[in-house]
Amino acid sequence: MKILVIGEKTSQVKIFANTLCSRVTNSKISKYIYEYHGVWKNSKGLAHNFTFLPLAGHISNIDTVKGYGWGECPPIKIVYDPKALKFIDKKNYVTILRRLMKSSDELWLALDPDSEGDNIALEVVNILKSTIKKRKIPVRRIWNSSLTKTEIIRSFEKPLAWNDLMAWGVQGRRIIDAWLGFAGTREVTRAARAVAKVKVLSVGRVQLPTLYFIVQRDVSHETFKSRDRWRLYASLSETTNKDRSKYFEANHINGLFDDEKIVNKLLDKLIGSNTAEVVDIKNKNTNQLPPKPLNTTAAVSLLSRLMKVNAKKALDLMVVLYSKGLLSYPRTENARFKDNFPHKKILSSLLTHKPFLPLIKNIKQNNQVVVNGKKKGVEDHDPIHPTGQVTGLQSLDKQQLRAWDILSRYYISLFMHDYIQAVVKVKLNIADELFLSEGRTEIQKGWKEAHNWSTKIPKSIPLLSVKQILRVVSIKIQKKPTLPPKRLTDANLLLAMESANIGTKSSRPDIIQKLVDRNYVIRKSRNLISTDWGRALIASLSPIWPEIVTPSFTAHVEKLMDEVAKGNDSFNVMLNTLRKEYIDLHSKLIGKIGEYKSLIKRMNLQSQATKLNTQNPMMLALLEKQFKILPEIPNIPSESDEN
Repeated sequence: MKILVIGEKTSQVKIFANTLCSRVTNSKISKYIYEYHGVWKNSKGLAHNFTFLPLAGHISNIDTVKGYGWGECPPIKIVYDPKALKFIDKKNYVTILRRLMKSSDELWLALDPDSEGDNIALEVVNILKSTIKKRKIPVRRIWNSSLTKTEIIRSFEKPLAWNDLMAWGVQGRRIIDAWLGFAGTREVTRAARAVAKVKVLSVGRVQLPTLYFIVQRDVSHETFKSRDRWRLYASLSETTNKDRSKYFEANHINGLFDDEKIVNKLLDKLIGSNTAEVVDIKNKNTNQLPPKPLNTTAAVSLLSRLMKVNAKKALDLMVVLYSKGLLSYPRTENARFKDNFPHKKILSSLLTHKPFLPLIKNIKQNNQVVVNGKKKGVEDHDPIHPTGQVTGLQSLDKQQLRAWDILSRYYISLFMHDYIQAVVKVKLNIADELFLSEGRTEIQKGWKEAHNWSTKIPKSIPLLSVKQILRVVSIKIQKKPTLPPKRLTDANLLLAMESANIGTKSSRPDIIQKLVDRNYVIRKSRNLISTDWGRALIASLSPIWPEIVTPSFTAHVEKLMDEVAKGNDSFNVMLNTLRKEYIDLHSKLIGKIGEYKSLIKRMNLQSQATKLNTQNPMMLALLEKQFKILPEIPNIPSESDEN
């Protein structure tokens, strides 16, 4: 049986071929394109004569047809006319695919096992459509969860029937993105060029809402008006203890004071007080459950935060680990493992890595995670996890090894005991004023034992009893000005994008990088800060095109395309519905293009190459006013949150 196997990248094709076939040969068939040959016998003894062809990602791109280029027509016509956009296949791959298919009995699609891989597979099937139909060629899909030998053999032993539903969901996103990319960009750029020096102002369905989040946080940070507050606290010690390291603090029961006069008056009252009486003690144990499994966005956010790398680099590290058979497929929406997942086998394999031995020996259970997350999306991959393979670790560089260690420790922590703290709250009386002190002591390290990046030590206080008299070492006031919201980083921006349902697990890191590449955003330390042109785009478009600038339209598209991918709705019906919706939105932009030009002109931006924000007062005031009526950034965890 002669089978044509299509792979997404040369590196992965080589892994498939060398894993399955005892002898692999290759031949150059075009510039930079090779085919690989080998024979594989499956478990039933049936020989498969494989020809592997690696692609280089998508083999088609979208462009406008003649008459719809820059300046050839009003941009909105690109959306009106379904024939204005065309998919252009790379000619060399068309020729090669058709030639190889002539001598093949079956077509196996071993592209990346996700919806994006399915979309590339659809491109291949469309090119070979007439041959497949004429000769009734079976089309199979290879769906592997990792690149370990066991998983590769399993997926080739049981290839799936080809189903193109997920591919059409991606196809819809690509077409809608092209409407905005071609029509929206041209409309916005043409208008801006009439009043300012502009090359191209790129707008995108996911790009604009992501930029909106960054600009909104920047404006909140820069327009924040700090106000002073005051803490009144006592430093205390047991009367017989003169060891300064044993001193502990208690805050006035009113917490932070807004009025300095009031806190000074209280201080005057308390000065000279030498003793404090314990009037109440409350003890309570708090249990913190192990964290939930990681989907792609959460894993990238974790690596970005702990390794201080950008989101794209974090995802690239995961891809490398996958290619070496050390990590599961790195693109998944799910945070829930299937009930029959082989956790026991993976943990048993990880035992051979000595640093993990004491951790795995202390786990609560090895057959299921303590807290399972939610299944999301239409793809069926399990959450991010190590494969259990430890051979090959020596080939990793320092960053790759650190990424593997973090993700493996996180996985092990899912099976461990709760983290338990004893919390004691003590109420004290000093000169008829009440103070509170809280101490925490670790009772059970639990899952945090695996998280060696968790270095925060809980603050404890001495063991006390009611009516006990303590020595007041000092009573002081501390001024604590309120702090502005922190700038966004790659790590928490990813979580904001996921929360708002904009972008996909694969595209989010690339979108952030595009904003940097286009000078809409710069990275300063780990912070993402919008430039003048990034702010100008949001300031000028948000009042006249809020549906596109805020997450509402893109989240709507994602939801509808998910329904296509699930088979609940027709691709063509859904596309026509969205075409009408976008035409209405684009018409709204045209109707307010004069207002847009006026806003761009008022900002008096000198060069599109502006790299540092100048905190333009007029622009800040305009944005601050707009953000009062536009949606807020989703509530996202801070970078200090453990889970």
